[in-house]
Amino acid sequence: MSERSGNEERETDVEMLLRAIGPRDEPSPEVVRGIRDAVHAEWQASIARHRRARRERYWAMAASLLLILAASIFGVERARNARPPIVVATVDRVDGELYGAVARETLSPRAIGASVSAGERLQTNDRSRAVLRYPGNVSVRLDRNTVVSLAAADRIALVAGALYIDSAGDAGTSALIVQTHAAAVRHIGTQYQVRAYADDVDVDVREGRVAIRLATSENTAQAGESIRVTNAGRLVRSRITPWDQRWAWTAQIAPAFVLDNASVADFLEWYAHETGRRLVYRSPEAQYAARTERLHGSVAGFDPETALRVVLPTTRFHLYEAKPDSIGIELTPTTDPGPKGRPTR
Repeated sequence: MSERSGNEERETDVEMLLRAIGPRDEPSPEVVRGIRDAVHAEWQASIARHRRARRERYWAMAASLLLILAASIFGVERARNARPPIVVATVDRVDGELYGAVARETLSPRAIGASVSAGERLQTNDRSRAVLRYPGNVSVRLDRNTVVSLAAADRIALVAGALYIDSAGDAGTSALIVQTHAAAVRHIGTQYQVRAYADDVDVDVREGRVAIRLATSENTAQAGESIRVTNAGRLVRSRITPWDQRWAWTAQIAPAFVLDNASVADFLEWYAHETGRRLVYRSPEAQYAARTERLHGSVAGFDPETALRVVLPTTRFHLYEAKPDSIGIELTPTTDPGPKGRPTR
């Protein structure tokens, strides 16, 4: 049998089999619609799964970035906190105990020569006073029961009590601002004190002048003026002398005068400066002698009045009665005979 004949026979068999099976039934419209809906639903579910996976990847990436950013900020803040503190002053003198703390730390004693930094809080008690030395030879004295916060290199917040600033007549770059609950006080080459009460603040100007800034205005106070600033922003002016008793506490904690090898004139000028008086010599000879005579020893721990009583008798000078605002100095007559046997001065 040829190959063609075999193929024809196989095709005839297939045709006979298809005729025996009969025509194929077409699916009903409902079945077609069901299949179509099932396929569409699966397609939508597949798209939703893809979108959900993409969102999850996005949020995972965002979370990672946030963690990196938070770690960076924490690192910067930690590095900032690790920076050395900014020293703004040193403890020049302490009578009693001075306590200090940074932020929420426990108060601890501060000794003479200790550095104090921006952000530090200092406090005296009812038996202590202290002196801080700022750059430019600016002296800041703290009275008893005083609390201050060294807000910055040029700013002191007076929380309670009183402080006295002696700028040695130099406004310069060493000007400090004293911030209180009622006003901010800035000196312009001066000696002055600020005392904070619950309802108001007193500003007494001994020498020079100060600027007092309120919420909406700035006022100036001159030497000899005492200004009361109320919490409501009202100013009440009165007079005060440079030797008024209200200044007495500032002399009791005055920085020690270095007596050894100083001239009598230097010592007397220190006394006059600390007591708010003018130094007056009886004669040009007395003034010249005071500038040439040298002193020796120490008056450490003495207030100006005590130091004057101790030192002056060891010199050729004594006091004479002068005006209340002055200290009068004259040479003490000697008993040494001069060329003609007369006492000399």
